Amino acid sequence: MRGGRVIRKDGLEGQREVEPLQEGKERYRSFFDTAGEAFCITDSGGGIVEANAAALSLLGYSRDEMAVMNIREACVWPIGYQRFARQLENKGYAKDCRVKLLKKDGVETDALLNVTVRRASGGGIEHHQYVIREMTECECEMEALRESERRYRLMTDNVTDVIWIMDTNLQLTYISPSVERLRGCTVDEVMTQKLEEIFTPASLEVVLKLIEEELPKRSPERSGLVKLGTMGLEMLRKDGSTVWTETRVTMLYDPDGLVAELMGVTRDVAERKKADEELRKSEEKYRSLVENINAVIYAADVKGTITYLSPVVESFYGHSPVEFGGQHFSSIAHKEDLPLAMDSFQQTLSGKNEVLEFRVVLPWSGEVRWSRTYNRPMYDGDRVVGVQGVLIDVTDRKRMEEALRDSERRYRLLAENVTDVIWVTDLNWSRTYISPSGQRLTGRSIDEAIDHTVQETLTPASRERAMKVFAGQLAIEKKRKKDLHRSWTLQLEVVRKDGSTVWTEDRVTFLRDADGRPTGVLGVTRDITERKQAEDMLRALSRRLVEVQETERRQIARELHDEVGQALTGLKLLLETVTRLQGRNLISSLSEAQVLINELIGRVQDMSLDLRPAILDDLGLAPALLWHLERYKAQTGVNVIFEHRGLQRRFAPEIETAVYRIVQEGLTNVARHAAVGEAMVRLVAGRGVLSVQIEDHGAGFDSERALANGTSSGLNGMRERAALLGGQFRINSTLGAGTRLVARFPIGLGRTKS
Repeated sequence: MRGGRVIRKDGLEGQREVEPLQEGKERYRSFFDTAGEAFCITDSGGGIVEANAAALSLLGYSRDEMAVMNIREACVWPIGYQRFARQLENKGYAKDCRVKLLKKDGVETDALLNVTVRRASGGGIEHHQYVIREMTECECEMEALRESERRYRLMTDNVTDVIWIMDTNLQLTYISPSVERLRGCTVDEVMTQKLEEIFTPASLEVVLKLIEEELPKRSPERSGLVKLGTMGLEMLRKDGSTVWTETRVTMLYDPDGLVAELMGVTRDVAERKKADEELRKSEEKYRSLVENINAVIYAADVKGTITYLSPVVESFYGHSPVEFGGQHFSSIAHKEDLPLAMDSFQQTLSGKNEVLEFRVVLPWSGEVRWSRTYNRPMYDGDRVVGVQGVLIDVTDRKRMEEALRDSERRYRLLAENVTDVIWVTDLNWSRTYISPSGQRLTGRSIDEAIDHTVQETLTPASRERAMKVFAGQLAIEKKRKKDLHRSWTLQLEVVRKDGSTVWTEDRVTFLRDADGRPTGVLGVTRDITERKQAEDMLRALSRRLVEVQETERRQIARELHDEVGQALTGLKLLLETVTRLQGRNLISSLSEAQVLINELIGRVQDMSLDLRPAILDDLGLAPALLWHLERYKAQTGVNVIFEHRGLQRRFAPEIETAVYRIVQEGLTNVARHAAVGEAMVRLVAGRGVLSVQIEDHGAGFDSERALANGTSSGLNGMRERAALLGGQFRINSTLGAGTRLVARFPIGLGRTKS
């Protein structure tokens, strides 16, 4: 009863009240059945209650087949249906959920689901409403590009080295956030700086010289990336101090052989940006773009004449629907895309649903816009009377795809062309990425390197050290206050595929999620084998130097004690007796004392000459050797044949000293061990090399054994003298057949005055 009136449902007023409800139901049913998008309604357990024509067409099932199916038979959720259902129940909806569609013909395709929960008056779930949109190959490619760009940007922005890109106007177009730790300047500050604000004057001169030599050149034979090597450059910090860096420079050449960009990696004390913050902003920007995009609803007759456009078209193209009315759709299609558009139109008229991307040319301005259409046929009964669909402007997305491709290419070029090895692992040290330079370091292919954990490629000692440091870093993560941008350095011994080992220096940091939690490990590995060998050699030479010094001190002390000490003692005793003598006895004693003093002076002079003959500094190598050979013959009785060529010039002092000592030590060994009356010394200078040869035909010995066992300090000393000056030392000796000693020194940088 309403207002005192009884309304009979079977009466006239009841009929009038039911008719609008029936009309609304029919309009909803018509919209549901004719919608371009695929709709499904399921019960709370996922059983399909209803599916529209678009859903039947998309999945390939009949209406009867769909009526007995569960939504899980048509869709596969990456996270699992039960987890998806729990999320859906908690939120009441799910948007852009990516799934795999399982079509009747066995084809699997990617799709996006938008799901809404419809609840009953009591609060329970009445049914789920699904909107299914099949993803195109282009959308899948864009998703893959976005993921690839995210990965390479994440790696580049988290490398502790400074990575930079500069255009041909010497203006930075990109620099990694790690520059702030290196120079104390922000990225924005550095991006506006000129070269003279970055480098010290001396280093600026080096940089400008390189640029002047390379930029103007046109080298048709060059294309792509060309590495120019490594430079040591001194950079200016914000606080006025300077820092030395090692910079590797690579130039990118265009197809005409001209430099298009300069790229480089600067080592080493850098601080990376918060990649998670940038990724979050980037994600919000792209989500906003997708969520706020509008769609134009349109219709055309069988001839292709536009019969309807929704008002939103004006916000797309700046013209009202009236201005487009009556035009054939081909009049706005780009001529290159027209055949594709016409074919899609005919396919739709034949009863197929079509998705098409093509370029629209606005006739009023000539502007070209990219559009994506979802077309389906319009029916009047069983007869196709036209085409209807939804149009989305995807110009921004197309530009974004191109930018993503370009960004992915640039970051890939950077990551894959640095000589250091860039690698990424999970928190269990299983590799997920390694740059191609890892193959040169370890001898393993990329796939082989991925299959091996970091621990498996280290020696036991290095593995233990690495795990201990990593455990310490994980312990720091449990603290409330910690540096999220910290990195640590390790020197590790890596086992190559062939079983040999190399020493590396690894700079390591955590990769983090949006909340700052570690999700993986990023590292940069540099081969320092040569540096380690040089350090070992330096330590050995230092020990040898101390040994030689101590040996010389003992020898000098012994000679002072045996020669000078005894003579001084005799002189002291003689002088003590002089005080008690008179007359001729006094004169005789003083004469004897004078003889002792002269002998003492001679011995001291001999010792001085043995230590360092002044003639070597004053007159040079040849006169010093001639003097030494005469003195040597007088002392030992061994005659020396001296042949020389090119000794008229002076050499560097260290060269002259080394050659003199080698000849001196070699002839000493001849006198002590060879048991011969003659030896030969030959010196030849020419073509940038000074060659020394000492030869005898005496007793000989096992030279390799003597050098290996270190039993001959003289031989080791000669070899070390040659090695320190970049020279070579070789000795061949046979028992009973004599010995030949050869030393060669580079003299290109020596003095040339006669």
